[in-house]
Amino acid sequence: MRTFSNAYSRILGLVFVLFCTNVAYATETPLETIRATAADYVQAHITVPDGARVSVEANELDKRLKYPQCHSPLLASAPGNNGFGRYVTVKISCPDDNGWSLYVPVQTRFEYPVVVATTTLNADAILEPQHLRVEYRDANTLRGKTVSDPSQLVGARLVRRIGNGQPVSSNNICLVCSGDLVTIYARTGGIEIKTSGEARGSGALGDTIRVQNSRSQRIIDARVVGIGEVEVRM
Repeated sequence: MRTFSNAYSRILGLVFVLFCTNVAYATETPLETIRATAADYVQAHITVPDGARVSVEANELDKRLKYPQCHSPLLASAPGNNGFGRYVTVKISCPDDNGWSLYVPVQTRFEYPVVVATTTLNADAILEPQHLRVEYRDANTLRGKTVSDPSQLVGARLVRRIGNGQPVSSNNICLVCSGDLVTIYARTGGIEIKTSGEARGSGALGDTIRVQNSRSQRIIDARVVGIGEVEVRM
């Protein structure tokens, strides 16, 4: 009988502890709720550039901090922030009569699709489809003018060695390289004139290089518009 009584007492004690824990939890606002409110606020106000993807995460909060349960919806604002950049401090407030507030740092990470090398490639290599793949990379790790469409690079020549997984930027390649024979286009008012020439400089898409016209032997400035192709203004 005494054994049963002791066991019954232990069960009652356990129930009491669990009950008190639940009551204590119910009187506090979970820190994860606060973090989620801050992150959702930033997510709703940032502008995501075309083609990019973004991740938003609020910093961890000190688990020793305790905030009373808020009976009203939490409020979020970003006072003093000039825009929504990589780091934003969000003010979370409980509008109850005996409310509270705190500031939550939120980090935003932008990633962009970029073409990277699938293997180590040496200078003068001609890029082929199997040499290229697209990966998303953190904007803060990107250097130079990157490319997101592999088709823009197929047939281009590397001007320097790049490693496996390294982004292929415009600084790494030339669509027209010095000494290449090129097609020169002159377009105006719906009329197109085409002739040939020799590149006297190297450039990527959109770069202006010097080109010698094969017929007139004149050296002109022309804009690179494709592999082996340049365009002059008229």
